[in-house]
Amino acid sequence: MKVSISLSDDLIAYIDRHVENRSQLIEALLQSWRKQQEQQKLVDAALALDDLEWNEEWEQAAITDLEISGS
Repeated sequence: MKVSISLSDDLIAYIDRHVENRSQLIEALLQSWRKQQEQQKLVDAALALDDLEWNEEWEQAAITDLEISGS
């Protein structure tokens, strides 16, 4: 898909001095940004789990579930 964006002349000049293909640069940067966003969501979910107050009953239920599932 083709997308049009506006960038300053000095930024375009810098990009052109350092890369051969503007589109590949933009795609690589956006892929990296997307991966970072997805990783941050996983971190946020893990932190939310850490905030849960596990009691002994929940912990034992989790261990039992793990044993039953064979994981």
